[in-house]
Amino acid sequence: MGIIKKADIILGAVLAVLCGLICWAVYGADYGTGVLATVRVDGEIYGTYDLSEDRTVNINKNGNHNCVIIRNNKVLMTEADCPDKYCLKQYKREGGIDKNNQTIVCLPNRVVISISGAEPAEEPDAVTGAPI
Repeated sequence: MGIIKKADIILGAVLAVLCGLICWAVYGADYGTGVLATVRVDGEIYGTYDLSEDRTVNINKNGNHNCVIIRNNKVLMTEADCPDKYCLKQYKREGGIDKNNQTIVCLPNRVVISISGAEPAEEPDAVTGAPI
């Protein structure tokens, strides 16, 4: 093939640093603690709940079932009758979600739980279902 040139090494180092900075900016950013959890089913608001009030929310819509627990200012999905159960694993290790713009999604049941610091927008984003 050939000999690695000094410019190739410099380019590789610059790209590695740039990738590191982008990852730090995306994953290391503090989005602030949210105060509300908004549950949407099929893009429509099912309910908005204060994170400071512990509760269990049973979502039964379109023949599907999901159970969400709000405890200690965090939200976690604990039950779902979807086939893959991926939504039950999202943020389980962290004990749930509590930061602005974090979401838990049950794609088969079309349930989206999002955290915000204020009242949600009435119209969700067409792609993600999150508040605009």
